Amino acid sequence: MNSWPRVSAIIANWNGARHLEDCLPSVINQDYPNFEVIVADNGSTDNSYAIAQHLGARWLALNQNVGLAGALNAGSKVAAGDLFLFLNNDLRLRADFIRSLARPLMEDPTVFAADGLQWDWEGRVRVHGRTRVVGRSIWLGHFDLSQDYPTNCVPTFMASGANALVRRSMYEKLGGWDLADFLGWEDVDLFWRAWQRGWRTLFVPDAVCWHKIGGSAATDTGATFHLRGNLEGRLYFASKCLPTPGAIAVWGKTCGGLLRDVAVGRWHIARGKAVALAKAVRLLGSAVRGRHDLYSTGPRPWACLRALASLTR
Repeated sequence: MNSWPRVSAIIANWNGARHLEDCLPSVINQDYPNFEVIVADNGSTDNSYAIAQHLGARWLALNQNVGLAGALNAGSKVAAGDLFLFLNNDLRLRADFIRSLARPLMEDPTVFAADGLQWDWEGRVRVHGRTRVVGRSIWLGHFDLSQDYPTNCVPTFMASGANALVRRSMYEKLGGWDLADFLGWEDVDLFWRAWQRGWRTLFVPDAVCWHKIGGSAATDTGATFHLRGNLEGRLYFASKCLPTPGAIAVWGKTCGGLLRDVAVGRWHIARGKAVALAKAVRLLGSAVRGRHDLYSTGPRPWACLRALASLTR
């Protein structure tokens, strides 16, 4: 490995100045010979620009909030790297993070992506490791995700969208992040599509970072975005990717949760869920078209689900 590939670190940001102060130094000072740092900004009104400029990151102003997927796609379009490192702005990276993630992609050109080990901000609790597809309801076309923490490099269902290193050529063939996922489940969607093509993702425990869990949802506005985004994303993903019984189950569970919130008077949460459901209904046409494109060739939904369930068993 005499020549390390160029890496473009792409950080999505929205009013995250306080996070960039912690995140950017750990990215810019990586022990890696060939990389760039891009902050794709969703119309921030705080001093994020001044901090990025002061610390030496490239600033990409999007002038409006186009969501996480939109910001990452925009960053990838101006990036020069052979590998894209997609990062949340509320992370800090160990100095060898990029080097550790890039190594398995250099050693095996068939690997699509690599995922690192996340600790909480204080380094006390592991909050993200290898993602496994599990659940007794797999035979009904639905699944759950769980985490475990192997000590060697192993296949994983997906990389966290907070710290995913992906191969540019494959990422572009997938069409990038699905823009219908404004905030939430965009990483599940991307890596499902990659596995559907047989493209592997690996968990690399030696790539270590620390995450301010919930940092981007610390404000009321941020929390509202996350609630709606996760519900919309889950419904969109289910409609686009899961076997039909699984998609119906996700819609039923979401509608049942909304009715329970109304019954007990949790009006603020019910309102957010209602808005998310309404948007998910509007996106059904896009989900159906995406489903047709995804499964017109290659394995069908049931085959994908069973293969992913057996992957990390």
